[in-house]
Order: sequence, then C-alpha cells, then structure tokens
Amino acid sequence: MTAVEASGPGQVQAEAGLSVLSRSGFTIARLEGNLDILTTPVLRERLLSVLGPGVRLLIIDLSGVSFCDVSALAVLVATQRRAGGLGITVRLAAPSSQMAKLLRVTGLDQCFTICATVDDALPA
Repeated sequence: MTAVEASGPGQVQAEAGLSVLSRSGFTIARLEGNLDILTTPVLRERLLSVLGPGVRLLIIDLSGVSFCDVSALAVLVATQRRAGGLGITVRLAAPSSQMAKLLRVTGLDQCFTICATVDDALPA
C-alpha cells in the first residue's frame, strides 16, 4: 500500500504495507512501515475488508510499524468498533516499545488486548 500526496512543489511518498494471513476462525493482518495521514485511507479500507464471514479473531501485528500517528490510531479504533459490531475480537500484537508507549500514553492500552507476540495473540 502506497500513498502519494501531490501538494506543494514536490511529491511526498509514504510507504506502508499490510499483508494478511487467514486461517480457520482468525486472521492476522501484519502492518509495516509508516502509518500516517497519507497511508490511513488505504489502511482503513484494507483492514475493514478482512472483517468477513468466518473471522472470529483479528490479530493486528504491529511488529513492522516504524511510525504511527493519530490518524492511524483512529483507524485501529474504528476497526475494533466495526469488528465488535460483527462479533469479531481484535487483538494487537508485537508492538515495538515506541508503539507500546504511544498506546499507553493515549490510553488505548485500556481499550485493546495487547499481546507481546503474535503467538501470544493466537487462539488457544
């Protein structure tokens, strides 16, 4: 997933990626790169698209996130709300220390189940 903002004299390109691994009953969405206002529209669309029939657990793997701004946090919250309405549990997994601090400072660590590793987030 790549977003380009063409305002101003030059172009600013932001890179972020999302890969999805689906198994029976759960899906792992691995986020990578910079999650910011340039990449969040596509991120929102792609995350919401994985909330399909048969998914009971969505694990969002944050291990590859190098930067996250408030717009990306809003996407995580919106994804959790939509998932909850569909009866899907969302767990965040493997946040870097910087990402974990951001979740803690914003109080989102109280709103999400956060697991140290993806393995910890998997169903028993």
